[in-house]
Amino acid sequence: MLKMTKSTEPTQTSMDINESKIFIFNRKAHILCLFSVMIFSLSSCDVCEEKGRVTFDNSERLWCNCEVTWQNGDVYVIDAGEMRTYEFYRGSQTFDAYCGNDAFGNNLCGLEEGTITRSFDIDCSDEHVMNLNF
Repeated sequence: MLKMTKSTEPTQTSMDINESKIFIFNRKAHILCLFSVMIFSLSSCDVCEEKGRVTFDNSERLWCNCEVTWQNGDVYVIDAGEMRTYEFYRGSQTFDAYCGNDAFGNNLCGLEEGTITRSFDIDCSDEHVMNLNF
């Protein structure tokens, strides 16, 4: 009489096949993701060794601070008698400067009313000065 026995040899089940497909998919997705990140970082990379600089010069004012608004909406206060330099990537930047009574810390600057606007085309290693002594 013949007896049927289960084979003890390992067989590949559908679960094993699905796991190997998932592993291959994950590996390809990982490689694709790394490649995409590399391409994106190279395309957005600024190849300048030195960024362009803009100096905001408020050195001639004795008591009037100036608020400088960048084109992204950020406002920086340049104190009286101070110069500040910031670095920028390549491109065009526009700045608005206001030094009147409503600027931060001012109360005796009524003659300074008005806003000036300056635009700079910034490239690698460029040096620009925005004179706030208007």
